[in-house]
Amino acid sequence: MITWFRDHRWAIWILQFTLVILPLYFLIRNLIINWESLQQFHWKIDFLFFALALTLLVVAFAIRPIVMQQVLASLGYRLKYRSCYYLYHISQLAKYLPGGFWVAPGRAVLLLSFGVDIVSSGIGIVLEMYLVLVSGVVIFIPYLFLSDIPQLQSLRLLGLLVILVMFVLISPRFLNWSVAKVVKFTSKVDVHPLITINQVIRCLLVLVIFWFLTGLAFYYLILGVYPIAIHYWPLLTAIFSISWTVGFVAFVTPVGLGVREGVLALLLVPLFPVPFPTLVALLARLWWTIVDFLSIIIAFTIKPSKKGATVPYHQEK
Repeated sequence: MITWFRDHRWAIWILQFTLVILPLYFLIRNLIINWESLQQFHWKIDFLFFALALTLLVVAFAIRPIVMQQVLASLGYRLKYRSCYYLYHISQLAKYLPGGFWVAPGRAVLLLSFGVDIVSSGIGIVLEMYLVLVSGVVIFIPYLFLSDIPQLQSLRLLGLLVILVMFVLISPRFLNWSVAKVVKFTSKVDVHPLITINQVIRCLLVLVIFWFLTGLAFYYLILGVYPIAIHYWPLLTAIFSISWTVGFVAFVTPVGLGVREGVLALLLVPLFPVPFPTLVALLARLWWTIVDFLSIIIAFTIKPSKKGATVPYHQEK
């Protein structure tokens, strides 16, 4: 497959063009649909808090490519942060395509032009998504302990069990074994990833910062339309992380459209009067999409160098 792409550069160009133009259409369409829905309600937004929510999320989105950079480094590729920012956010356009699974092939095509082979791209994406999903679940666990909902209190023991399981799931031995099996199943290629515990810890620390910064941004988004105390910040972070995680897993809809809003509104019900949770879920979708769009614009303005990638360590059989 790699040889075929090298012999048919026009195919790479067409695929890159498709993965940019079509997602832009769905991105703009998504903005229009959400904007029309929000216009049905009379919002009294504090634009200062709203601007702060946008700014903080832009910063969080700027932190997110560091995980990709660390994962690629574990595979033997040294890419500059600017390149990773560009590759991460441009490839995010593909998530607005129907199906929601186009990010991986889109990023693989982009990484190919930076000297990263498709097998390494696949390993990196699997590792990255694995760590993101694990972090999203772990960040949610405090919700079970901070919430006063009786139904959730009975799940606290389950939450502790989940934490213990997560420690096993992020152990390098299990992580390397499971990734190798996934790549073998999907591409029929034998690989031997060697991500270390230090690299796993660095990625998880970056993701914890990402989630809590995103949660703070979400807090200010709500504060712009409804008064809420700052001590709700960790709780809102937990709610948003699990709603994003569930929306991501629900790949049948572009960017988890509808699923994420449903989970978010459901978990916000104990905190706010009806129908405010539903309105916040719609506003959060618009907020997230706007920052997606802003980050993509920033990525387009960056002119990354395609130099600096090293030879990967993994052995293909």
